Amino acid sequence: MILDRRSTRSGSAEAEAKKAAARSQKDAAELQRLKQRCESAEQSAGEARRAMAVAEKAARDKEAEVMGLIKKVGDLEGGVGGGDDALAEQLAEREDELYDVRTQLEDEQERAKSLEQEMEGLRQQTAHGSASTAGELSNLQMDLDDMREAKERAEAMLANAMGQR
Repeated sequence: MILDRRSTRSGSAEAEAKKAAARSQKDAAELQRLKQRCESAEQSAGEARRAMAVAEKAARDKEAEVMGLIKKVGDLEGGVGGGDDALAEQLAEREDELYDVRTQLEDEQERAKSLEQEMEGLRQQTAHGSASTAGELSNLQMDLDDMREAKERAEAMLANAMGQR
């Protein structure tokens, strides 16, 4: 009767250990998924930073072009007394292009910021998942050690009982 209770407890502990092992595997899979998402977010953030750098350069180039055209219009107005319509139209087009490039730059900056925030969140989740998995593994190890000790005690009691008969 005593042996039956101990074997039932041992079976229950083994079932718990199996459940904990399954949870640990599930946690490890989730951790791996989070790491992959983090790597993907880092790549996207890198791409966004590169796109932002390209947009910044384009904005600087367009701004320089617009400033050059403004200077030309000012020179023409000052020297001739009237502006050149083709040059004024070209200036207006470049100003529109500059606006578009600045808008694109702002969009890229917002996208990069958003990706950086997502990446930081994923890093925190990954760190929390690692700690959780480590704790779960430690608990599993302690449960396993307890089960081994209980088994050894039960075997000793059984051997002792068999020897006394």
